[in-house]
Amino acid sequence: MAQPKRQPRKPADLTDYLQQRVHFGDLIIPIAVSLEADDSVIVSTLYSGSQWPKRESPPPGLAFRFCRLSEAPPVQVRNFAATYGVLGPSAAAFFGHRTPRPRSAKTWTEPVRLWHKAASMTRALGRLAAALREREPGAASDWAIASAREATPIDSRHLSVAERRELFLHLLDQWCEVARPTERSEWLKGDGPSTRVEGAAAQSSLLCAVTHELRLAANSEKGLVICTSCHYAYYPPRMVPIGQPRKFCDEEDCGLRGAWRMAKQLGPTGPTTATGGQKGALDG
Repeated sequence: MAQPKRQPRKPADLTDYLQQRVHFGDLIIPIAVSLEADDSVIVSTLYSGSQWPKRESPPPGLAFRFCRLSEAPPVQVRNFAATYGVLGPSAAAFFGHRTPRPRSAKTWTEPVRLWHKAASMTRALGRLAAALREREPGAASDWAIASAREATPIDSRHLSVAERRELFLHLLDQWCEVARPTERSEWLKGDGPSTRVEGAAAQSSLLCAVTHELRLAANSEKGLVICTSCHYAYYPPRMVPIGQPRKFCDEEDCGLRGAWRMAKQLGPTGPTTATGGQKGALDG
């Protein structure tokens, strides 16, 4: 009996190595955060006496929660800083802000408008990622925000599809470098090795987690999509086909409830998917 012919082994592809674990450095949580100067400046107390800041792992979806601060009132920004930490010196340098001089090494001060700018940049890049995935040009206002630091103004209307994609990747990489990230290997307890990404300065841990979660979501196979009901972008737990007319995140007023409400208003014009996932404020 003839032996079956042995098939040659398929050589390993680079993508075989890309399904790797990645985690971010711990967030540095101030022990106290307050608003001063007519609610225009956030003052964070990093440590006091024997009290030191807490260290917590960044939660999933942090980048999308951060986007919601682009037009948030000062109190909401303060609450976010008290929960997840400060922006750090890199953000001020990126936007050309002069950060108010701290009273001592124990405190850190940041203007609320700096938070608005950082959140707007993240939101604009997220919107563009979702639009380009759908083979759409993206809003001119988002291109203007994302490319504000370029030497010459960019008119996206005159760019080809390939030029838009190339420009988007350049702007995304530029934003991700703001925290001066470093990578190193780390062995997780009982879970094997992982790649740890953290900012060069401890105060930049929040910005590092936000920018790199955005990059991972935008560059993933599933990408970012826009919820038809609330018009926020979210990271779906499974693939959503390009061109899907109705997509719903797992917020309380979206999901199956949003799908039912829109079907009642517009009638059945195409397939609907209530995918859930990490939701944020990347308005469509």
